[in-house]
Amino acid sequence: MAGNPITALMKRKRVLISDIKTLQKELAEIDKVLNQAEKLAEKLKPRISNIVDDPSKRATPKEVVRITQEILNEVNIPMPRSKILQALKDRGIVIGGSNPANTLGTTLGRNKDLFINLDGYGYWLITRDCPQVSYYAKDQDSSDVFGPVALH
Repeated sequence: MAGNPITALMKRKRVLISDIKTLQKELAEIDKVLNQAEKLAEKLKPRISNIVDDPSKRATPKEVVRITQEILNEVNIPMPRSKILQALKDRGIVIGGSNPANTLGTTLGRNKDLFINLDGYGYWLITRDCPQVSYYAKDQDSSDVFGPVALH
């Protein structure tokens, strides 16, 4: 014999009310976490904008050179300027100037004793071989008048 349809509906209603209460508790928990996250974001927002807007927070050319050397040593292959710029940003390094990519290029270009721009590959450490792109640094003690050799 089938159950009473009214009893079945009342039972279903109780289950749904219980589910609603559970979901309301979950929503309250989510709201609590979101509120905390929003408060934290508001606290951090001035710090983040100060790093970008405050010229005193920008990296010095010397810092840019040092960290670029670290990046190139880590990746162990030449990198185009845009990728170096992104790697610097990923490390929290702010490059000044109206065009940060040009500023970076100028900084690296002024350090020809440290970097070489390998056509088609990007910047590399002038004193390190990079066989992957057929670049071989000149021997520091030799009297090679032609400088580093890049075989393409």
